[in-house]
Formats: sequence, C-alpha cells, structure tokens
Amino acid sequence: MSDTSLNESESTQQLAHLLRDFVAMVMRRSVRDTMGILRRVELSMPQLVTLWFLRRTGTATISDISEHLNLSLAATSHLVDRLVTGGIVSRSEGVLDRRHKEIMLTEAGLALLDEIELARVGELAQHLAKMPQPQLGITIDALAEVLAFLHSTETRAEQESGTGA
Repeated sequence: MSDTSLNESESTQQLAHLLRDFVAMVMRRSVRDTMGILRRVELSMPQLVTLWFLRRTGTATISDISEHLNLSLAATSHLVDRLVTGGIVSRSEGVLDRRHKEIMLTEAGLALLDEIELARVGELAQHLAKMPQPQLGITIDALAEVLAFLHSTETRAEQESGTGA
C-alpha cells in the first residue's frame, strides 16, 4: 500500500470518527427534549424510527417497515396499529394489490417529527452560537460538501438497487 492510499484511508477513518462523534454529541444534547416529546405522545423508539422511515419513503408496507426495523411482521403490525390508533399514521389499501396495506404519515405525524427536529436544531443552535464566525463559516462549507457527497452516493445506490427509498 502506498503512502498516498494509506493517508487517504487514514483521512477517511478520521472523518468517519469525527462525524460519528458529532452525531453522538447532537443526539446526546437533544435526547432529553426528544424523550420528553416521546413520553408525552406515548411513542417508543421503534415507533419513532418508523416515522422517520415513512417520512423518507412516503409510503411503506408492513413488510417494508418490518425489514427496516428488523422486527417480526406480527410485532411490526402491532407497532403500526398503535400508530394508527394514535392518529400519527394512516393505513389504506394498496393501489396495485388491495391485500397489501400502505402506511403513511398523517399531518399529526409530520407535525410531531417537525417538533422533534425543531427542538434538536434549537438546542444545537444555542451551543453553536458561541462558535467564532470564521470557524462557523468554514464548518458550514465543509459539512455542506460532506452532505452533498453522501446524498449523491445514497441516491446513486438507490438507483442501482432500484429501491428509490
């Protein structure tokens, strides 16, 4: 292995570790608000993950959600039933196959995710407001590049796999 590829590999690992630490810090700083919201609306973490999944995919079947959560179909169906009862998701007959039920977020579900995001962003913004302006600008540019790259690779992978979700 050449010095260049070793350095590239080390740089990739260093960036991956920094991004992991960044995400962990964001989660740690927002977990109190997020958990408070979840307790208020009586949601579990798998239910929250389901809501984020539905936000990204638009609609999904019980099988899609089950696969995403790595839960049994029975457990997933029960989880979705509780979300439907709470008015956070809706269930309707599939367009192509009426035996398959399509699950999607309701307005209440979208509003709940917006509330969680606003709490998370607000908490983080309070801390970032203390960062010197030159560092803030550099960080904005760098993270925008990383996100654009990761988004393009995600989109490409979805197109190659034919999932689009």
